Amino acid sequence: MVCNINGIMPCLMMNVWIMTFSASPMLGSMNTIKIRHDYTRKCFIAVMNGMESKITYRERPDGTLEYDHTFVPNVLRGQGIAAEITCFALDWARENRKKIHATCPYIVAFLEERRDYEDILA
Repeated sequence: MVCNINGIMPCLMMNVWIMTFSASPMLGSMNTIKIRHDYTRKCFIAVMNGMESKITYRERPDGTLEYDHTFVPNVLRGQGIAAEITCFALDWARENRKKIHATCPYIVAFLEERRDYEDILA
């Protein structure tokens, strides 16, 4: 299952989503965002217009992943980027048979509204 936010259906290839969507007039009419999982840094990274947004996590002793922080630069906020990274991170956990525990307030609120991820909650 691949998350669909704001009518955008991303292309998931090799743990990277690549999508094009309308953005704010300040950033231009169409922008491309690439989202990937960085195993070394333990985060999911989205790059748009050369700026990084991310979700960080840590692996707990029991093997669950704790999604603990979401960051989007001020100039990119309000465009759904955090939701896209969150979907990517949750879908990645599901595909890799991982359970997650959210301590990031954004992800907690996201999960309260999206019951379709209950199967991966620790």
